[in-house]
Amino acid sequence: MWELFGDSDRPFRVVTAQTNTDGRVEVFGVAEDDSVWRNVENTPFPAGDDWTGWSPFVTRARQGPPRLAQDQSIPGLRTLAVNSSWLGVMQAFGAAPDGSAWINEQIYNEQTWPTFLRWTGWRPFGVGSRAQTWPFSLWRGWRRPGGGPEGLREVLVPGWTQNAPYVAFGLGFDDTVWISNQIYNPPYLRWSGWRDFGEGSLTLSTLAFCQNDDYRLEVFGIAPDNTIWRNSASLLNLAQWSGWQPFGAPGDRFRAVTAVRVGTDGSECEVFALAPDDTIWRRAPGSNAWVQFGDPADRLTTITSYWEYTHSLHNEVAGTAPDHTIWHAARLPSGQWGPLEPFGSSGDRLQQLTFVWSFFGRMHAFGTDSDGLVWHKAQPEPGTWPPP
Repeated sequence: MWELFGDSDRPFRVVTAQTNTDGRVEVFGVAEDDSVWRNVENTPFPAGDDWTGWSPFVTRARQGPPRLAQDQSIPGLRTLAVNSSWLGVMQAFGAAPDGSAWINEQIYNEQTWPTFLRWTGWRPFGVGSRAQTWPFSLWRGWRRPGGGPEGLREVLVPGWTQNAPYVAFGLGFDDTVWISNQIYNPPYLRWSGWRDFGEGSLTLSTLAFCQNDDYRLEVFGIAPDNTIWRNSASLLNLAQWSGWQPFGAPGDRFRAVTAVRVGTDGSECEVFALAPDDTIWRRAPGSNAWVQFGDPADRLTTITSYWEYTHSLHNEVAGTAPDHTIWHAARLPSGQWGPLEPFGSSGDRLQQLTFVWSFFGRMHAFGTDSDGLVWHKAQPEPGTWPPP
């Protein structure tokens, strides 16, 4: 069952979540007033359901991002993305209303490494000369972007990068696409700064990511004409990309896309998309055709997906319908997909969903409703959700 998550007097526009290095889930939210908040497990589930409660996510900011006049301690961001490395070290990225990009990342505490991490506070994320030693950190300041995007409306990152440096993507107000990745120059890790990732005239309205079993990162994007495009690179060499290629026939049109890792044979990711009429479509690994998914009457307005790291054959897609009811479908042990089923009771309504896997093999789901309230559901056992 869905339960109200935390007590906040601010309505939330969106939430996202990640698992930190000691197995606790951290939830991040952007409120309607552009303030950024964080709620952390005190005791990892299932030992308890004890959370810190919502608090401003602005730790140790030395040079803060754009501020809200009514509260000088809270940064103002329109979007937020958080990812985690294979060591569980997290980084948060955001885009402010003025188009500037920001980063807040964890570093090891030199006195307590490797047990405890701390957040460094929000800093500008453009063309930077910041360098990081491993496993400790050294800051070298920033310079303003030059030759980069005029303004970003969103910074996006893959949710989890396995045994690889971080990479970040940006979407401009004009739908131009940008990329910045970490470069290892022993003993430092530094960001490359924003570079054009659109290859000329290509513009994209949204991006989705998937890491396949061949250590390749696949990126999918939707162009203004609703065609889907795909680009990929080895996680061991994120400077060498395949280039954007159409991902479908000329007549295929979609407005939302998500992808999920399947199997353990090095195959491509499995991709799901929503057509303009809200029908659901699926493209299997190795296939060159889209096939309608579910019953002909099934409709979703949002779609997301996940796979469980300890149960690589257990995948799910989930989303919200036009009436904001919540639905999901699971990939069966046979490799086939089950039907789309309710992911809540008949009275449950959500507008946005996000999932996070805990180190104990259980998934957590979080979502926001039309009033900006945040809701939570957790698996009692790996691969099994509680009854609606």
